[in-house]
Amino acid sequence: MSNEIQKATRVQFIETNEFGWHIFRGVSDGTRICVTKVEDGIISVLPPLGSNIADIAKTIAGCFNKDSNFSKMVWEKYNLDENVPFNGIKLKSNDIIINVSSENANAYRIAREWLKQHLIHNKHLEREAWYETPTGKAYLDMQLGEYQLSHIIDPTIV
Repeated sequence: MSNEIQKATRVQFIETNEFGWHIFRGVSDGTRICVTKVEDGIISVLPPLGSNIADIAKTIAGCFNKDSNFSKMVWEKYNLDENVPFNGIKLKSNDIIINVSSENANAYRIAREWLKQHLIHNKHLEREAWYETPTGKAYLDMQLGEYQLSHIIDPTIV
């Protein structure tokens, strides 16, 4: 799977929602893609709620296939000059951002990067929650005390 060329993502426009975001639907699989903005040739997208990262990764990777109409359809909806290059996709999902370009537009790589970022994000949340426990608070108090002591005592005097 890691070296396969992704099937082209062909889309059709569905609607513009109340936030001004443009919603597209995959012609072959019905996958929805919500485009929130385009800046410097990079398309920011949100996957639909409850979507599977493996399916989204295939759809995003397929946007870089030469037979895809995704960037063309987005350019039309945003009234962009056709000479503006399609530089990439910024995939935002669950506080995780994955930048995809033609160099890494591979479903396996996209899903793997998302999973890696997801694990890092969850570890961060777990650590933050631990700091709120009695043990975590005691640890922080100890660290604060050591920091304050190290800044009160001038080691050159001793």
